Amino acid sequence: MTALKEEVSGGVSRDVIFGLVQGLVGVILAGIAVLLLWSSWARWTSTWAIDRINRAHLAGDYAAAREAALTARETAPGLAQTELPAADLSQAKDIARIEKLLRSSTSNDRQAIHAALGLGAVLAGKPISSDVPKADAALLQAVAKGTGVVPKPVSGEPPHRAIQVVCLPRILADAWKKRDFPQVQAAAGGLLLAMPNHPERDGLILLLSAAAGANDKEIARLTGAIKDPDLLLRAGAAGKAIAAWRAEQIAAEAEKAAAAAAKAEAAAAKAEAAKAGGRP
Repeated sequence: MTALKEEVSGGVSRDVIFGLVQGLVGVILAGIAVLLLWSSWARWTSTWAIDRINRAHLAGDYAAAREAALTARETAPGLAQTELPAADLSQAKDIARIEKLLRSSTSNDRQAIHAALGLGAVLAGKPISSDVPKADAALLQAVAKGTGVVPKPVSGEPPHRAIQVVCLPRILADAWKKRDFPQVQAAAGGLLLAMPNHPERDGLILLLSAAAGANDKEIARLTGAIKDPDLLLRAGAAGKAIAAWRAEQIAAEAEKAAAAAAKAEAAAAKAEAAKAGGRP
């Protein structure tokens, strides 16, 4: 028996040491397994939450989108996909979190991060960084300056949807104050494209239909589809104003066409008279 127990220094047998090593390895492997399971769970949970964010936005349920964004950030912090949707750009601590993302983000993520920081700057009344993508910067500048003009598209670089969602309603409001109906139409169309389920979707459709020259029957049908009394009042007034503007445009175009036709007819008559006067 004693021959089988080879003693090592300190009087501890090899069997005991071997058992301790095995136990330690087991603990380490168990820890690694737990970390892998937690990582997988966090990744799956954040992916699920991001999907919830997108679905909620498409459905127009922004409270649910906000809740899903916070869940995603809690389970997988430090990622642009989870940090940006949950950020409150009016809070300095959230701005600081976004700025940290620039250190480890990809080039595509950096564009979205710079766009978010640009929006935060506009909300705080600060200048926009030159790092903000051009298409986003154009929308942000339009909001900052209150131009009421939808910027022309930047070739190959559409603005981020989040920037459109924030900026286009403000541009629409500025354009309406100035009664710049072509820009009202452009902003409303862009907003409806970015947010198909916008809370005031029916009002936007009425506005766009009036600008496109819809007849009275169609306008009445669209007006009847609006259930919110406040939206009905505002959209109805806007629709009437735009319809009146549209009628003026049509009348002006008809008058211009008639003047051009009369001018052409007079020129033709003059040429015919000159031709007749030159005959032998």
